[in-house]
Amino acid sequence: MINIKGTDGINIGNKKFIVLVGLMGSGKTSLGKAIAKLLNLPFLDSDLEIEKISGKTIKQLFDGPGEAVFRQIEEKTIKDILNGNPVVLATGGGAVTSKGTTTLINQKALSIWLKADIDLLHRRTLGRKHRPLLTHENSLATLKKLANSREKYYKQSDITFQIRDEKISLSAKRLLESINNFNQE
Repeated sequence: MINIKGTDGINIGNKKFIVLVGLMGSGKTSLGKAIAKLLNLPFLDSDLEIEKISGKTIKQLFDGPGEAVFRQIEEKTIKDILNGNPVVLATGGGAVTSKGTTTLINQKALSIWLKADIDLLHRRTLGRKHRPLLTHENSLATLKKLANSREKYYKQSDITFQIRDEKISLSAKRLLESINNFNQE
């Protein structure tokens, strides 16, 4: 049972973690922080944890050792987090493409796919230089390609939550309702 301030709490079964997955720009970090606050849980972002551990930015890891090495570091980092104390965790957009990471998330966490329309994702990520996969000229085409290739992984999540262009506080409230509804099924 995870307690929400001012309520009797929500039940996420025998799992200790809530893990948010989805494409870059879907709101994993912003919404993760908001629901963590409501649930009185710590919030972690796997990309930020990787940067702390490695001493390099995600872009530097992609540009240097490459995506394959980055995914290995990411899997180990997520494993370490999910072997610790309960948290709300925002993962990198491609974390679920690793079978080991997906298996671990499915075993230990309530996973939530933050599904957003490509146009909304494009508006949110336009001009952001720290997104290594969007540094090409046609970021919209890249987002579409990523969405198509990753959807099968995201669909494995316990909950699919549709992202809207709304205030984070409203999204957080809707997400908590989705979690409660999921656990009542």
